[in-house]
Amino acid sequence: MSQRPSPLANILTLVIATVAEFVGLFFWVQAVDNGQQALGIAIIIIGLQLERIAVYIGIRSTWGDNPPHPNILGNLVGSGLGEAVAWLIWLYVADTIDPIFAAIFLTMMILFEHSFQIGYFRRGKPFVYMIDPITVVFSAMEGVFAYFWLEAFRAGEVTTSAIILFVGLTIEHITQGVKLGKETDEDRVLPSRREQLAREKTV
Repeated sequence: MSQRPSPLANILTLVIATVAEFVGLFFWVQAVDNGQQALGIAIIIIGLQLERIAVYIGIRSTWGDNPPHPNILGNLVGSGLGEAVAWLIWLYVADTIDPIFAAIFLTMMILFEHSFQIGYFRRGKPFVYMIDPITVVFSAMEGVFAYFWLEAFRAGEVTTSAIILFVGLTIEHITQGVKLGKETDEDRVLPSRREQLAREKTV
């Protein structure tokens, strides 16, 4: 059964996750622009995995020592690697094709991943959230702030670019947290069992 996490635990989870992803993304692009491709890839992977560790801590604060999510560590590690790949593709497309097209492409890749993750946490169909308005909005946020962050960074406005990235990630994480924060114990039940419980309530 879930327990009510303390406000401090929620805030710490948000801060750690946001800072970890910010550091991973910002210094990855900086390393790439300095010709340090391998270092940049290592930085983004580590940053996004640290973000996932923060998410795991937040889940533990809600569900206790035995979260009901199946293979949660494997899922979080895999999703972290998947998001790193999405960002790597984004930068390649931005540099070789067009930054605006890259932002749109990033939005679609992140929306796909977000939909899968929310479906996983709520034990529902994995991609039903592809058309969920809130999921679409906070996924699109990444494409928007990624575009303006890169444009400012490449223009030499390093401080401005850092602010854009950090604020964008913070807003996205808060919005995503609100969406996932609505899950209940019933969301943890397998869909077949959930339907059975619903029928029993009507009897």
